[in-house]
Amino acid sequence: MKITELVDVLNQKGVSLKMVDGQLKVKADKGVLDAALIAELRDKKAALIDLLFGVKTSSYFIPQAPERPYYRVTPSQYRLWVSANLGAKKAYNIPFSTEIFGKLQVDKIGRAMHEVIKRHASIRTVFRFDADNVLQQFILSPETFNFEFEYQDIRREPELEDDCLQEVIATDFDLENGPLIRAGVIHRAEEEFVLFICIHHTVSDGWSMEVLFNDLIQHYQSFYDTGKAADLAPLDIQYSDFAVWLNENLEEINNKESSFWVNRFREEIPLLKLPFEKGRPAKKTYVGGTVQYNGTRTYNNMIKDFCKSKGCTTFAFAVAAYKVLLYKYSGLTDLTIGSPISGLVNSQLENQA
Repeated sequence: MKITELVDVLNQKGVSLKMVDGQLKVKADKGVLDAALIAELRDKKAALIDLLFGVKTSSYFIPQAPERPYYRVTPSQYRLWVSANLGAKKAYNIPFSTEIFGKLQVDKIGRAMHEVIKRHASIRTVFRFDADNVLQQFILSPETFNFEFEYQDIRREPELEDDCLQEVIATDFDLENGPLIRAGVIHRAEEEFVLFICIHHTVSDGWSMEVLFNDLIQHYQSFYDTGKAADLAPLDIQYSDFAVWLNENLEEINNKESSFWVNRFREEIPLLKLPFEKGRPAKKTYVGGTVQYNGTRTYNNMIKDFCKSKGCTTFAFAVAAYKVLLYKYSGLTDLTIGSPISGLVNSQLENQA
């Protein structure tokens, strides 16, 4: 198998490769790496390492930027900042909460959160205008970042839990002064807690929330076991480095991507008309809903096994099934479906919160 063919197979199977301290690390779902694929990985290890190191010479390698008082905002940050200041700040709050049962040491999880904030400069970002009246992102130092881990004891009034969480979700963040994160613990029963985090979308997204939570758990476990913060591998770059790189290469990146999409949508795209679709209201609203279906474990495992046998991800399977459904009701074979993506251009951004 050629190295390019091997890379294609790994991508199809959702296998990720990265270099950590000069060593090739492979990450895959259980059962994906069969004996033949493992043998190919061993045989072409050196070539894969050369390929990964080769990324550093491409236009998609992100170097560390020189330290400066402030950094240009990215286009996505600017769009979110504008939307938030048009009166929809709370609409861009990203809330997260999880139940914890057992003996939680609140002081240690608070220390763990401070370590996460120290590690990820993006969380300590605020947005201000410079002397030329240009919007910039300013990164506050851990010492000047005005964050306090909250503790709310409602054991005598557990019915207040929903009110407490709603109040957190409705936080009106100050984009100019920060902090743009709120986190803490609600103590609702003797050994029952609710950990909550709410962060503004200008400094975080769905991917980075998962990174934040994983780092938080590692630090808490380390504080619990040893009394010290976890020894996590240093980040190659911060979001500010990405912002500098993106702004310097924006024209080149836009030209490459826009040429593809302009060509792809050169012909008029058919408007999807479903027989049960309601017309848009005259006045825009934010009323919506969610339809959720949880399959049985047996059914879900059948889907996973099928995807593995075909070399595709469960996401690709779900999109294909959705398109079949839309075709059934509309008769259209040219369907355009939007889905949220992480927007990561390379593995350097995978550990960014």
